[in-house]
Amino acid sequence: IFESVRNYQRIHLETCPYISTEMKAKYKRLLELEIDMPNKKSQRFVKAYYAEAASELGIVDSPKGLIFDGQSNRSDVPSERVM
Repeated sequence: IFESVRNYQRIHLETCPYISTEMKAKYKRLLELEIDMPNKKSQRFVKAYYAEAASELGIVDSPKGLIFDGQSNRSDVPSERVM
């Protein structure tokens, strides 16, 4: 899931014709700010968060890519694992 999100960020966001040039520029500025952050989270924790958050949405990794499995958290309250 983490790698799918990273691929989306690296490839799709740059080439999508439905994302305005202004929005792409704003995204790039935010990325530059993130690079300068001294307390950047470890990739291990970010990967774990992505997996937990995707699970909350009912998204699972399969041999055919990401799919919805229908087991999402429908309470409108994130589980403690994601908070």
